[in-house]
Amino acid sequence: VYIDDDGMLRRMEMTMSIDMGGTSMRMEMVMDLYDFGAPVTVTPPPADQVVDGSTLGFGSFGTA
Repeated sequence: VYIDDDGMLRRMEMTMSIDMGGTSMRMEMVMDLYDFGAPVTVTPPPADQVVDGSTLGFGSFGTA
């Protein structure tokens, strides 16, 4: 993580390796955070356009 002079989290980098029953997956992610305090408007998608990720058969990263 990278913290600025005001103690705010500005960047987070993560690397994760997962073994899913003989199939390996590696993920690298970088998140930059900014515009703290800015107004946000979020409109969720209709129910027919979303899916519960637990129904995809991966459980908790392939452990189910």
